[in-house]
Amino acid sequence: MEVLASDPLPENADDKALTGRAPWRRLRVGELRILYRPHPRGRRVARIIQRGDLDRAVRTLPNP
Repeated sequence: MEVLASDPLPENADDKALTGRAPWRRLRVGELRILYRPHPRGRRVARIIQRGDLDRAVRTLPNP
């Protein structure tokens, strides 16, 4: 999880914006998905989930 702690994220990090859910982003780490949003003091993690639960978890994210 040290990838999430680095600022900026390494170029090889599999990080994507969530379509239609700005400013939320998804970071892929093996079988896990980390749902987070940028914050002035780093990143705010909302969920760490298995990849199969991604769609359901995205629907439950709060609006920032």
